[in-house]
Amino acid sequence: MAPRKEKTEKVSADEAADTILSYLRKQKYVSHLQDYFHAAAAKILKEMHERKEIEGRAAGKFLRVNMLPRLVWPSQLLPVTPSMRADYESTEQSELTIAPAGKQIVYHVIQNSEDAATPEDLQAMDDEIQRLRDETSQAKAMEKTLRSTLSNTNATLSTADLRASVAALEAERAEVIARLGPLRTGSVRPISAEEKAGVDAELRKWEKMEKARTKIAKEMWGIIREGLSEAEAGELRERLGLDE
Repeated sequence: MAPRKEKTEKVSADEAADTILSYLRKQKYVSHLQDYFHAAAAKILKEMHERKEIEGRAAGKFLRVNMLPRLVWPSQLLPVTPSMRADYESTEQSELTIAPAGKQIVYHVIQNSEDAATPEDLQAMDDEIQRLRDETSQAKAMEKTLRSTLSNTNATLSTADLRASVAALEAERAEVIARLGPLRTGSVRPISAEEKAGVDAELRKWEKMEKARTKIAKEMWGIIREGLSEAEAGELRERLGLDE
């Protein structure tokens, strides 16, 4: 069985309005604190402007928007937009009051006209920027080439491996030279062509005999194996040394 939903207490329209008004009155103090800081900042900027430490210029008109007295809420500054003006003019019983609030002042550091760049200076800056861009492109191409070279180098043997290979080759070379020493001195008699041919013929004869005897041994072992079990056959091969 699905659980029953708890009944929520319904709020009347007057209670909802009172809750909203209470929330807005609480927010009033927070907004007042923000207005205080905004006013202090505006005062400091104005004093700096009067001392000619900074400059200021108008940056568009603003309207001050206030809630009607029945909704106590601090004023806010909003930019004048066509949609806002149309909405306000088309509403006869609006809850907002709108009044002009002057122009917004934007402050900035005083600019020295003597520091302004001439057309020649601007052209020189453009040339320098283009030169730096060209150098950057060349540097990136060089970086790509160097990275490729580094990757190929890392794929080969390291310096330690190369030194070990060189040492091994030098040792092998010394051994070969030592073996060639007696031959160069003439203490070893060279083998003639006839002797070499005789040795090769003798080797072929013994190889042929070895193949024939191997074949005979396999046939004989097959005959013996037929009358023995696996364990007896293994023991006999071990005793005769056939696997050595």
